[in-house]
Amino acid sequence: WDEKEPEKGHKLVDYAGRCILVTDDPAAPKVTEACVGKYEYMPDKSWKASGTCTDTFQGGDKKSVTWEEGSHLKDYRYTITGGTGKYKGAGGGGTYIYENLTDTLSGGSYKGTIELP
Repeated sequence: WDEKEPEKGHKLVDYAGRCILVTDDPAAPKVTEACVGKYEYMPDKSWKASGTCTDTFQGGDKKSVTWEEGSHLKDYRYTITGGTGKYKGAGGGGTYIYENLTDTLSGGSYKGTIELP
């Protein structure tokens, strides 16, 4: 979280983070996720963000994702943009929500679909 304030109340942030995706299906493979993106906070308290993630599954296959967040959205959006192995040419997407639990930890949930070629 690299934050700069070019003018009072206007913040620009470069984000990099990692998480573990947990599904409701106990038989689903374990997945780690590494993300980068940019956040912009405006003086009127509105904000927006976008970026990319790489999901890595047990066994090494990867899935690529773009994401969008902001004060104008109820649920945030993600789009699957391909991947490697089983996920080469994958598509789909969905929505997610999360909240910051501490300065370095967040929790949330996601729902959506994946379209495999």
